[in-house]
Amino acid sequence: MRLAVASLVLLAACGAGGDGGGGGGDDDAVDGGRVGDAAPVECPAAPALELDVCMRDGTTPCTGEPGEPMQLVEHVAGGEVPLVVGPQGLSMVVFGARAAGIALGDPSMPEAPGHPELLMVARVDGGPDDGTEVAYYDGYPAFADAGGGEATVNGQYLVILGPPETLDHLAIEVEATLTDREGTVRCGATTMVLVPWP
Repeated sequence: MRLAVASLVLLAACGAGGDGGGGGGDDDAVDGGRVGDAAPVECPAAPALELDVCMRDGTTPCTGEPGEPMQLVEHVAGGEVPLVVGPQGLSMVVFGARAAGIALGDPSMPEAPGHPELLMVARVDGGPDDGTEVAYYDGYPAFADAGGGEATVNGQYLVILGPPETLDHLAIEVEATLTDREGTVRCGATTMVLVPWP
């Protein structure tokens, strides 16, 4: 079985209702209404698509800055995840995706149709806005062979729509589906609480 990883950047936009994105190309366009357009996918019980947190050195969160060191740290569902300010001046949290037994494509290409397709949806988790969709991503990020737990990872951007004052300690659920070029499917989901850093 092959273990592959990719890093993903979840961004908090400065204004409600606008579109945004970054890294990887045109597939990063955000459209809050697109989730209903996705065809339903039957998810296998296992193996799963694991969503982790990206850290620079185990204590400092990744910022999405090109060339920064990246280390994936296991995320416990419901745990706090640091919001950082990225290179574009937007608040974001960087996390990674891990999957076993998938066709990688060409890891040297940031985005390419031969890569696994990754679909991600983020929704508010709990409170009066429970279930409200706040972000959507559908693209073809590069997955690199983990090779003994080490990997080269590439950033992808998932923009959260909403004013920054609503993001402090906002609980969200992220659901993800990966489909490779051979039709292999991996699914995963996690919950997190966004906390400003530092």
